[in-house]
Amino acid sequence: MTASSNREIVRDRFQRMLPRLLLLYADVAKSAGIPEVALQALHVLTLHDGAMYPAELSAQTGLPRSTVTRVLDTLEEAGFVERVRTPDDGRRFAVHVRSDRVAPISARFDLYADAMTETTLGFTEAELSVIARYWEELNRAVDSRQPSPSPSP
Repeated sequence: MTASSNREIVRDRFQRMLPRLLLLYADVAKSAGIPEVALQALHVLTLHDGAMYPAELSAQTGLPRSTVTRVLDTLEEAGFVERVRTPDDGRRFAVHVRSDRVAPISARFDLYADAMTETTLGFTEAELSVIARYWEELNRAVDSRQPSPSPSP
């Protein structure tokens, strides 16, 4: 296979996986009773180590701060997160994920996590290093093309 055809295969396989992921997100969001954008924000929150500030969530998702506020309202009302005022500045608050409430949602994505784990067993550490570098570079390239979040009105 040529490098050109390998590039086409990688792109094609990603394009084939994407709709499946989007449909899973839609189904999980619906069963959780929250909008898809709220589920996506919740996903970002769960990937963050510890509490996260709304401005960080806005920066990582590209959502305007006003949208982040509405999404956090939705997630808090559904019991998935709680906002806690910071002791050093009573105007700021940190967002904490309620792991116990998010666990059933996370479990819905286990089929992908399990498939990824199983698939990696067929690759050497050197091959996995290349794959990891590819995903890191892809994330960086996408991030560099994302527009900055719009300022809140």
